[in-house]
Amino acid sequence: MDTIQNIPAIADNSSSNEVDTQSEDKFAINNQEEYNQLVQKVIADYQENKISENEAINMIENANQYVRNEVNPILYPDENLRKQLSELIGFDYAIDQKQAQKPVN
Repeated sequence: MDTIQNIPAIADNSSSNEVDTQSEDKFAINNQEEYNQLVQKVIADYQENKISENEAINMIENANQYVRNEVNPILYPDENLRKQLSELIGFDYAIDQKQAQKPVN
């Protein structure tokens, strides 16, 4: 079930629906919805064995780097998507790492 076919978050000149994980990826993430779509596509491709764990991590790290450097304010995917990434590939966003370090009163 590929409900997300043409994600605007990646400029991909190939005809494939798979996520291109090369470091030359060109992102066009302008809002949280586009970022969520990218993350959903990476998760789906990973779960369908279209990309490896390393490729998924690489894509998410590159997208995260892009939004940290090119988008203001910095964007994060929805909390549910962040949890899925953490469980599936072990990627934790800075916002979640900070929350985990807060002492419970």
